[in-house]
Amino acid sequence: MWVQQHVLLVVLILLISFCGISAFIIPPSLQESSPSCWAAAAAAAASARTKTTTKRTKTTTQLWNQKWNDRYAELVDFGNQHGHINVVGKSNPALNNFVQNQRKEYRRWQRGETSSMDDRKVDLLNKLAFVWDKNQQIWESRYDELLQFQADFGHVNVPIKYKTLGQWVTKHRKAKRAGTLSQNRIDRLEEIRFIWDVKEWQFQRGLTQIKEFKATYGHIDIKVTDGEFGSWFYSRRKEYLHYLNGENTTLLDNHRLALEEVGFGPHLAERRTTTARSFHVTWETRLEELVQFKDQYNHTRVPRIPRYAQLSTWVNHQRNLKAMGKLARERLLQLEEIHFTWNTNQWLWMKRYAELVDFQVIHGNT
Repeated sequence: MWVQQHVLLVVLILLISFCGISAFIIPPSLQESSPSCWAAAAAAAASARTKTTTKRTKTTTQLWNQKWNDRYAELVDFGNQHGHINVVGKSNPALNNFVQNQRKEYRRWQRGETSSMDDRKVDLLNKLAFVWDKNQQIWESRYDELLQFQADFGHVNVPIKYKTLGQWVTKHRKAKRAGTLSQNRIDRLEEIRFIWDVKEWQFQRGLTQIKEFKATYGHIDIKVTDGEFGSWFYSRRKEYLHYLNGENTTLLDNHRLALEEVGFGPHLAERRTTTARSFHVTWETRLEELVQFKDQYNHTRVPRIPRYAQLSTWVNHQRNLKAMGKLARERLLQLEEIHFTWNTNQWLWMKRYAELVDFQVIHGNT
């Protein structure tokens, strides 16, 4: 490069010298009709400068390619060491910048813009399973988690306790409502029966359970104690009673009609009134059953077995009413007369203590 610069300088000096001499030797009329010496000098300078720039550009390109190859080699080493090429910025800032730049240049390359990316680099990075779209990689990971959830529970209604996956699912419901979710992702989610409307899904599931219950038992006298299904049933029953009374209700018309088809009707309100009216009678009946139980077993701790299922439920209800201060004094006294056991744990402790005393009397020690 130093030699080229000096050759250029010598050429310019000779041309300028010749042009200066020709101004005295060649007549002005011939000077105007012949090519300009100054133009020739400028052309020569431009040609020499182009050659120099071309060589400099070629050298710069080679340098950048070498730097790229060095970073690529680092990425290969990183993959061999960690089993992936998901480079975190804090662990290796320089290599992370390289990875981010490749994604940026790749996007430019795809759009047909000026980019340092080329087919060779794309092929080399693809051999490392390079992730061109980080967001898409995260999406695929969450999608796989949703598939696993479906395999475990039989549906994709992810509860809030699954924070990351639950938030991802909720985000996609909102995106679809806003019209910002791509059709490709909508199609993929619908392939696994994704639940876009949770309330509708819950209603349809509950309706199916009512139909199955009715087919098995011949009625829909479902108890609130029947777990999640029982709680859902009573919430729908409550809203239906609001509708019957002309009150505001959250029950949709199509849901109401579907419930009426499986047995909902005015008799639900009548049953509630009848139950309340006959409660005093059944209380006396249950008390008589409890007296008979005590005469047979000498205590009022009714076990939770099928034979005493209703009596056991009634006994526990009396304890709960007393604990809340809602048991009528008259009934409290009636239960006290038969030595009703209010605190089962205390009763069991006293029983074991009495057994220990008897053991000491018999054996002289404990």
